[in-house]
Amino acid sequence: IFRLTHCWGVSMVGAALFACTDIILETYAWLMSEPLFVFFWLICFLVYDLYARSGRKRWLIVLGISCGLAYMTRYVGVSLLVCFTLIVLLFEPGWRSRIISLVCLVLPQAVMIGGWAIRNTLLVGNPANRSFLVHLITAERADHAIRTFCEWLLPAGFQQILTGSMLVYQMTFYFL
Repeated sequence: IFRLTHCWGVSMVGAALFACTDIILETYAWLMSEPLFVFFWLICFLVYDLYARSGRKRWLIVLGISCGLAYMTRYVGVSLLVCFTLIVLLFEPGWRSRIISLVCLVLPQAVMIGGWAIRNTLLVGNPANRSFLVHLITAERADHAIRTFCEWLLPAGFQQILTGSMLVYQMTFYFL
């Protein structure tokens, strides 16, 4: 709003109206990581805008820290690092400038990702702080899924044909 109007008063009123909407208040009233991730995500794009306008490498360092904070909030935050790395590779003039910019961008986030992985390993025993679970599909669940999908997809007249073919399917599935 400030860039459009160049008026601090109008910008503050717009920010207050945005911050006091039902959706924003309800979203930020819950204790979830999504709003914090969205906050860091927006900060990343604002900081990149500052870098694009000024060309100062310190904004890339701040961008790397912001991406690191977004990653520590939600693991999908690593996509921000990929996004901004590609932007730097594509739009930075000259190879020397690209390498310096990449180091300024990636190094702060790499330190934060590494520290977060070490913390999780010490705390839980794995770097992602997640358990790897496999949920095998049983014959009953596969049968229920196929029946539900076919009942949804096929008209009622085909359901009698479906019942007969399901018996054949069940017999072969159980004998295997």
